[in-house]
Amino acid sequence: GYYQPISAGINHSINHYITRTMQQHETDKTNTSLQILDLGCREGYYTTQLNQHLQRQPVPQRQPNPLPHLMNLYGLDISKSAIQQAAKRSTDIIWLVANSSDIPLPDNSVDIVFSIFSPIVAEECHRILAPGGKLITATAESQHLLSLRELIYDEVKHYKNGKLEEQLAPYFTCQETLQLTLSADVLDLLLMTPHYWRTTAEKRMHLASLSSLATELSVQLQVFTTQPKATP
Repeated sequence: GYYQPISAGINHSINHYITRTMQQHETDKTNTSLQILDLGCREGYYTTQLNQHLQRQPVPQRQPNPLPHLMNLYGLDISKSAIQQAAKRSTDIIWLVANSSDIPLPDNSVDIVFSIFSPIVAEECHRILAPGGKLITATAESQHLLSLRELIYDEVKHYKNGKLEEQLAPYFTCQETLQLTLSADVLDLLLMTPHYWRTTAEKRMHLASLSSLATELSVQLQVFTTQPKATP
């Protein structure tokens, strides 16, 4: 449950955008279904959390029709084994084995892409997103897991804040930023992170000998909007 606030933040941002979009559809009398993609979904935890969250949300002005009837939710990951695990979580979601640099979806076909600690190819996300579409991200800040990283590594490399904005700048404009700062127990958290696989056996034994140690969870949630696309 340590990362549950990240899931809740992503779900809130997406639901807010969906509500505004559906209200606009009511105004202009259109009935276009929404397309949402979890980019780098791994075993589908965040994707299924979002799906369950949206299942509980009513459609504005169209109750009692549930929102998911007007939505396609995709989860994409390059790992076949991860997608196999994800597919066991939910049959409501369309699971894709693919590379984030070559997403198997048409141009301008997706309304929302969200990425949680996963690589983003800005040009490819811009290609698949419809005009005005949203890219929602969760990235580590400089203090993220700092106490844990100091125990594991002889030399700690600090994450560079603002790096994502620089990467996305040619294609996206940052619309909103939210900071999440929490704490967690190192011994439980280590098994959730890639740092476990980079740790020597000696360092793992040292960590296991500790009765408890808290570390920082410092995560930035951001909402980006697509910049205008060049006309052919």
